[in-house]
Amino acid sequence: MGRPQAQDINGEMAATFDRVFGTDEWKECQNNDDLVDLYIRRIKTMKKYVEKIPVRTTQGSVIYQLIFASDNSGGAGKIIDYTKKIADKVTTDMVADAVGVATHETSDLDKWIPGKGKGTA
Repeated sequence: MGRPQAQDINGEMAATFDRVFGTDEWKECQNNDDLVDLYIRRIKTMKKYVEKIPVRTTQGSVIYQLIFASDNSGGAGKIIDYTKKIADKVTTDMVADAVGVATHETSDLDKWIPGKGKGTA
């Protein structure tokens, strides 16, 4: 995979990347994983505890990363560690269904209860 493209005709995207990363080191990145790693390194200059958790499609492909950062490895760290343990079981479909229930668009979560619905948890 080639270097992530962030240069448009006016250079606005490159300037945005410079602001987001606080450096132009992103230009050396070869792929999205490199960009995430750079972003985490930059965050670690300000926070002691930094973790990434992949968000996956139902098919298992990683579509984005959630990045958690804190100076408190005790309280926040335990929450992040717990979240990492369950992250592999959570899919975008599950999140969408939970949001649907929270926003009263649906009330059916039975498919996520083993033996109750069409799907499985």
